[in-house]
Amino acid sequence: MTAKLNGKQIGRVTGAKVETKKSKATKEIILKHSRDFDGELSDIECMKLAGVTKKTYYNYKRELRQ
Repeated sequence: MTAKLNGKQIGRVTGAKVETKKSKATKEIILKHSRDFDGELSDIECMKLAGVTKKTYYNYKRELRQ
């Protein structure tokens, strides 16, 4: 409590993103193979190729569009 009162940040900054090696590799796979980015695979096939869940896949896809 005293740290917060002194202006210290407690925990992670709101909206901060963490980039991992796996997320970078997965995003490259999505960019290369997804139909939305001029690839040849559907979303389901791309999820299986990347080895990620549906929610993670669509989160990465949304980040790549921005």
